Amino acid sequence: MTAPAYTFLPWLRRGLANQVTAADGDPAVRLRPRVTVSLTASGRAPGGAVQNRTVTRQVSLYGPADIVGIDPNAIVRAEPRPWITNAEPNLLAHVDFHDEDLPWRHTPAAPAAGRLRPWLTLLVLTEDEFRDGPAGGAAPLPRVDVLDLAVLPRADQLWAWAHVHVDRGLGADDGEIVSGDGPAVAARLAATLAGDPDLARSRLLCPRVLAPDTGYHAFLVPTFEGGRRAGLGLDPGDIPATMSAWPASTSDQGPRPQPSSFPVYHRWYFRTGARGDFETLVRLLRPAPVDPAVGTRAIDVRHPGSGVRGVDKPGLDGTLRLGGALRPPHLPLPGDPWESWDQPFPSPLQEDLARLINLADDYRTEAGADPVISPPLYGRWHALTSRVSTDGTADGWVRRLNLDPRFRIAAGLGARVVRENQERYTQAAWDQIGQVLAARRRVRNAQFGLRVSTVWHERHLASAVPVPQRALHLTAPLHRRILSGGETLRQAQTTARVSPTLFSAPLRRVLRPRGRVAGLLPFDDHHRAARLLDRVNSGEVDPAPPESPPPGVLTADVAATLVDDPRAAGTVGESGLTAGWLAGLPGASGFTVGTLTEPGAPGRGGEDSPEAIIFKEALEDSLDFREEAEERGTPPEPDEVDLDGMAQTAVDAVRPDVTIPRRIETTVHIPQAIRDEIGPGLVEPMAYPVIDQPMYEPLRDLGADLFLPNAGLITPNTVTLLETDQRFVESYLAGANHEFARELLWREYPTDQRGTPFRQFWDVRGTMAAASGDARESLRDIPPLHEWAPASALGGHDHRDTGGGRDELVLVIRGELLRRYPNAVVYAHRARWPAPGQTGPRQLSDDPAAVRTPRYAARIDPDITVLGFDLTAEEAIGGDAPDADPGWYFVIKERPGEPRFGLDTEPSSPREVWNDLSWPEVRPGPAGGHLDLAAAPASLTLTAPAGPPEAVQHAEDVQVGWDPAMTAADLAYILFQAPVLVGVHAAQMLHTPSEESP
Repeated sequence: MTAPAYTFLPWLRRGLANQVTAADGDPAVRLRPRVTVSLTASGRAPGGAVQNRTVTRQVSLYGPADIVGIDPNAIVRAEPRPWITNAEPNLLAHVDFHDEDLPWRHTPAAPAAGRLRPWLTLLVLTEDEFRDGPAGGAAPLPRVDVLDLAVLPRADQLWAWAHVHVDRGLGADDGEIVSGDGPAVAARLAATLAGDPDLARSRLLCPRVLAPDTGYHAFLVPTFEGGRRAGLGLDPGDIPATMSAWPASTSDQGPRPQPSSFPVYHRWYFRTGARGDFETLVRLLRPAPVDPAVGTRAIDVRHPGSGVRGVDKPGLDGTLRLGGALRPPHLPLPGDPWESWDQPFPSPLQEDLARLINLADDYRTEAGADPVISPPLYGRWHALTSRVSTDGTADGWVRRLNLDPRFRIAAGLGARVVRENQERYTQAAWDQIGQVLAARRRVRNAQFGLRVSTVWHERHLASAVPVPQRALHLTAPLHRRILSGGETLRQAQTTARVSPTLFSAPLRRVLRPRGRVAGLLPFDDHHRAARLLDRVNSGEVDPAPPESPPPGVLTADVAATLVDDPRAAGTVGESGLTAGWLAGLPGASGFTVGTLTEPGAPGRGGEDSPEAIIFKEALEDSLDFREEAEERGTPPEPDEVDLDGMAQTAVDAVRPDVTIPRRIETTVHIPQAIRDEIGPGLVEPMAYPVIDQPMYEPLRDLGADLFLPNAGLITPNTVTLLETDQRFVESYLAGANHEFARELLWREYPTDQRGTPFRQFWDVRGTMAAASGDARESLRDIPPLHEWAPASALGGHDHRDTGGGRDELVLVIRGELLRRYPNAVVYAHRARWPAPGQTGPRQLSDDPAAVRTPRYAARIDPDITVLGFDLTAEEAIGGDAPDADPGWYFVIKERPGEPRFGLDTEPSSPREVWNDLSWPEVRPGPAGGHLDLAAAPASLTLTAPAGPPEAVQHAEDVQVGWDPAMTAADLAYILFQAPVLVGVHAAQMLHTPSEESP
C-alpha cells in the first residue's frame, strides 16, 4: 500500500517465524508456537559406503511467554511526544520500532487473509481508568491495574493497528498504489533495506479516539495471555498460545489469574489540547474583505487647549481620523474630506500650534520673557531646525509631523513608549557602548596634547626655521623617518656636503651655544657656530680635508726624487707607471724571472721571450686594477642641498596637528562612513545605539487599538488583507527617536541628538538573526532620520521600498490556527489561469520562483497574526479575464513532519479523498472510546471531484477500499494525514476601489 513516498505493509516476518502454520485461535497450539524442522546427516559406514539419514522434529520457538522486557532503544518514536500538553485529539497515539518485524516476531500464529495480530498492544488510558501496581515483588516488569476491561480495544481486531512503514515506493511503477504480488514486493523491500536498513520501521497504533483537554497514559503491553503472565511473574501454565491477554469477546472467559493486571514494557504521558487539528482550524478560516472602519478612529479636536483653536471645517464635525499601523487597502479614497482638513494651509489650528511649538526658540532671543513649557519640535535635531514654519505648503515631513494632529499624536505615542521603557532602553544603549568611553578619553587626552604641543612647536621649532642649523639639529633624531622627495632626510644627507655626522649627537653637544667646547673653538662674529652648516654646505668649510702622509713617511713619489737616472725615477714613482710606459718598454728575448737564490736576467733586445710576454700581461692587469681601484675609491663630489627647504620639511613633518591625529587614527578605529561624515581631525567618537526590538510591541502593549484601531471589528476565524500606513509608522518612530535623544542627553551618554536607535517597527527577528551586513540593513523599516530630505513627504521613507512609495500588503489571520500552530508556513504564491481547454478557478503557478515569503510579522493577542508581503493590492488582485494578470494566492500550509494517523473532526461533503474522512462517519458519538471495526460502516465510498486539484489524489485513493477485506495497510493508508495546504486568492479578501466607500 503506497502513499506519496511511503509504503505500508500489513505485517512482516523473518526467518523461522515464517514457518508457523497454526491459525490464530487454534487451541491445539499450547503456550509456544511449534514448527517442523528437518535435518539430514551424512556419514561413511565402516565399509566406506556413504549413508544419509533425515531427522524431523517439532521445534518450539520463543513466544510471548518468554518475553519479560524490550530494549528501550528499539523504540524510535512515540506520538504524541512524552509530556506534551497540546496533542491533537483527532489523531491516534502510536509508537514506532526500529526493527520492521518486531510486532509480529513472536506472534504464535500464521497470517490469514493479510491479517496478523501483533504480540504487543498499545493501550491509552485516562488517569481514572487505571492505577499503578505496587512496586517491588517478584514480577520482572512494573504493572498497572485496569479498573474496567471494557475500556480496552477489541482483542480480535488488533491486527488492524500494526503495520510496516517503508520510506520508499515498492510498487512496480509510480501508478501502482495497491499490489497483490507479495513475492515481488518482498524482493523490492529486501533490495531497499540492503541499500539502507533505516528506510523501514514498524508501528503500533492505538484505536482510541482521544477526548480534548484530557490527560492520557500510554502503555505498551503484551497481546497474549502467556506474555501477560510472564511479565507479572506468574506461572504461564498450559494455555493456548494465542489466548488474548483480555477477553476478545463476551464468550472468551477463560481462566486468567489477576485478569485486570497488565505488565508494562514501556509507558509515557501526554495531554490533548483543545478540539481541532490543523486541518480543522484552517477550514474554519473564511476569506472576507475587512470592515472599512478598521484602522482608523475619530478624535475630537474642537478644543485642543493651550490657546490653540480647533478644527472648524464644515463637514468634519470637529473630528479627524486617527490611524494606526495598518489600514484597509485603497483607503483613504480620493476626495476624502478628512485628508484635506487643513486646506487651505495653514489652518487656524496649525497657526496656533506652530506659534506654541516655536516658543522654545523665541525664548532664546527674547530677554525677560516669562517662560512657558512648550510642546517638542519632533525631528529638530535630525532636520537641523529649531522652528516649524507655516509659510508655503504643508509639504515636508517636519511640518506635517508637527502640525498635523493625526501624526503628532503618533509621534507622542512613540515618545510615551520610550518614557515608559527608558530604563531598559538606556541600559541596552550602555551595554552597546563597548570601548567608546576609552576611545573618548584617548581623544580628549590627544586634544589636550595637541593644544600644548602646538604652543611648543610654534615657540621652539617654527621659530627656528630661519636658522636651518638650529631647526635641523632639533629634529635630527627624526631624520630617518621624515620623507622628502621620495627619500628620508638622513639618506639625502649621505650624498651632501652636510653629512649625517654634522647632525650627530656629539656634534650637537659640541655646538651648544653655552657649551664649554663651543667656547674654545675659533668662532667669532663673522664665523658663528650657528652658521657652520651653511658654510659647510657652500664649500667654505671642508669637514674632511684630503689626507696627506704623516711627516717622515717615505712614499713612492718621494723615493722617485732620490733617483738620479730620470728613466729609473719614472719607474719608481706611482705616477709614471702607466699603460703608455708599459707599451714603450723594449723587447727582451732573454728575459727570465728570477728567485731569491737565482736572479733573473733582463735579456734586453730582440723579441720578448715567453716569460717576458707573460710578465708584461700580468703587469698590464696590475696597472688596470690600480686605475679602477683609484677610480672607485675616489668618493663622489658631495652635493650642495637646500638647507632652508630641508629645515622647513623637518619642522612641518612634526607639526602636532598632523602627527597627533595620525597617531589617534591608528589606535581608535572609526568606520570610514563616519569618518567621511565628520571629516578629519580629533573628533570625539559618538555612540549611536541600535535597539532592534520591534517597536510595534510596546505600542501594542499600550493598547491594541493604538496599533490597529477597531481591531475587534475583524471577525473571528477570518483571513483578510490590510496594508501598511507608512505615515503612521514614520511618525511613531520619529517621536520615539526624538524622546530617546533627549533621554540620552540627560544621562550624559556620549552621543549627539542625531542618532536613530529605533529603526525597526515590524518584527523581522526571524530573518535578521541569519542576516548580516547589507542584508541586515535592508530589513530596517526606515533610513536614519538625518538622511530624510527636509522637503520629502511624510510616509516616503520606507527603507525596504524600491517601488516608489507603495504601501505593502499585509495578510491578517484571526483565529486559533497560528496560535496553536505558530510554525505553519505562510507565503504568497503567484496564480495562473487554467490551461487552454480547462475550466475552473485560478490555480497555483507551477513556477517555483513565483513565491514570496513574509517580510515581517506582528501579533495582537490573543488570536490576530499580521504578515507583511512585498505586494500591493493591485498586484495581488490581478484581473478578471484570462488574458489579464492572474494575481496572487496567499497560502497557509501545514509544516511537513513525521507521519500522523487519524481522521477529521467534522464530515466533508462530498467526501472526495480519504483525507476527508471524519471520526463521526466511522465512530459516531462522543470521543474517548475505541474504533470498533465491527460497528463501523462495512464499506465507504468516495465521490468523484469536479476537477483539480483533488482529481489526482482521488484517482489514487479509489484503489484503496474501506470494506470487510481491508488489511492493516489499507487502514494505514486511509488514516494517514497528509499535510494540509489552503490557498486563498487576494480577490476574495479585497474590495476593488470602486466598491470602497468613504
